[in-house]
Amino acid sequence: MRKILITIPMVFIILFSFTCTKTKDELKQFQDFKWGSSMEEVRTIIVSREHEVIRGIHQNHMGYVDEILNEIVTIGFYFTPKTQKLYMIGFLWKTNVVGNQLLKLIEKKYGPPTITKDNMRKYKSGDHIILLELRSNETILGEYSSKYSTINKKEETENNKSNLREEVNKDGNCNEKFI
Repeated sequence: MRKILITIPMVFIILFSFTCTKTKDELKQFQDFKWGSSMEEVRTIIVSREHEVIRGIHQNHMGYVDEILNEIVTIGFYFTPKTQKLYMIGFLWKTNVVGNQLLKLIEKKYGPPTITKDNMRKYKSGDHIILLELRSNETILGEYSSKYSTINKKEETENNKSNLREEVNKDGNCNEKFI
C-alpha cells in the first residue's frame, strides 16, 4: 500500500512535467518567425511544416490552423501595408480552456502584466509586446514587435492620406467615409 501511495504522486509529477515541456515545445515553434520577415518567408515556414496557408480578409494577412495546448487554434500573421513586413502574430482559440495555462506561461517568462484592464493583460519585454485577452468563450493572444508596429502605424497613416487624396481627386467632392 505504501508503494502505491508513493507511486501515484510520482506519476502526476511526471505527467505534469511532460505537459509543461510539451507546451513550451509547442510555443517554441514560433521562434522561427522573425519580426520584419516578408510574407514569402512566413509562407515558406508555414508550408515547410505541412500546414495549409489561409489567406486573410485583407492582403496583409495570412494564417493557418493548428493545435496548441490540446485545443484548435487559428494563427494569423499580420504584415505592414507598404513594406509587407511581419509585425504581429495573433492566436485565437474558440474556447477559454487555454487561458489560465497561457497566463501562467506568460507570467513565468515576462513577470506580472504592465497593464491590466478588464479581461486584457499587456506584457512588455524589450521590443516584444504580448496582449492576452481572456473572454468567456475564447482566448486571444497577440504578439507584437514595437518597432514593426510603429512602422505599420506610419504606413497605415500614409496609406489613408493617399486614399483620401485619390477619393477627393476623383470628382472634386469628399467621400463621407474619408471625413
